[in-house]
Amino acid sequence: MKVNSDIFSKTNERINIFLPIGLLILLLFGFSADSYFRTAFGDSSRLAQRLLADIVFLNVTHNAFTVMMLASLPELRPWMVEQGRGSARRFVFKITTLFVCLFGLFLSALLSESNLIYGLFVLATIFFPIQHAIAQSLGLSLVYNNKTQEEPRRKRLTEWIERRLVVILILLIVGSVVAIQSNLFSIDVARGDFGLSPSSALFQASLALGFVIVALMFFYPRQIRIKKTFFALRFPIWAYSLISPLGLIATQVVHGLEYLFVVRKMATASRFERWKSASLFLLFLVVLFGVFRVVYYDTSFENRNQAPLWLTVLAALSTAFSFVHYYLDRKLFLMRDPTNQQTVGRLLK
Repeated sequence: MKVNSDIFSKTNERINIFLPIGLLILLLFGFSADSYFRTAFGDSSRLAQRLLADIVFLNVTHNAFTVMMLASLPELRPWMVEQGRGSARRFVFKITTLFVCLFGLFLSALLSESNLIYGLFVLATIFFPIQHAIAQSLGLSLVYNNKTQEEPRRKRLTEWIERRLVVILILLIVGSVVAIQSNLFSIDVARGDFGLSPSSALFQASLALGFVIVALMFFYPRQIRIKKTFFALRFPIWAYSLISPLGLIATQVVHGLEYLFVVRKMATASRFERWKSASLFLLFLVVLFGVFRVVYYDTSFENRNQAPLWLTVLAALSTAFSFVHYYLDRKLFLMRDPTNQQTVGRLLK
């Protein structure tokens, strides 16, 4: 019997599978989007690229979606009550407190004269976004595993290897990005016009590992083998994010669209009737503050002491909200938790 291996609607599934493949093909053939941005936007090309990926293609904008779902989907209220130990209000207070504390911590780091404190902040802003994005792709890849019951022992072993390889990929990408920040960290690496040189051992190792993950998909049961192989072709793109502006944009676009499709799937399965006004207002604030955050990191990252205080405050607010998003996502989509299986899991089937 033919098994439907799709995890999203047909249209979303096709975009989620074939867009990363198209981007990878462009990267493999050395296509450079940077020259087109320079022609169109001149000296503001880097800012235009970041605004496109972070705001238009949801890399930062999607941070609002988690809170919007919690506020609007009635099926998630029991989850909030559980997380608040019997009270949804206690959960909201906990998350608000976390946000305020992170904002204070990040603002202090951005205003600090200490290179150590600022360096620790940069390390956090490197590690957590990369870990969060790659782990999200891993989580979606593992959802395909539920589409077949064949060869359970072999499937479990392959899944175990997939998880470990992705963890190694995360560490490689994080380590490479840290090495690229040579103005903050004294690490000697082969550099190119953007990030690492294609001859860099870090890039080559990351690319090889990405394709090893793709090859691993052939060991899954035949019902999901082809779909998982196509899906896994997004992992090598992370290597190209180290050497190409298009590679970096591609990882951010893929991440934002993945999350959009998850939200659409959950909203379609939910009983909710409309997004609450407070949720839409939050989305507006996230977009607005996200724009200022992109402007800050584009213009003031290396000369933060010269940035206007109001811009630094807005950048710290937006960054703190992103970290709250990472925390909520980790709690919300941890499918080993029985409560998550009964609440979130039902919306993802």
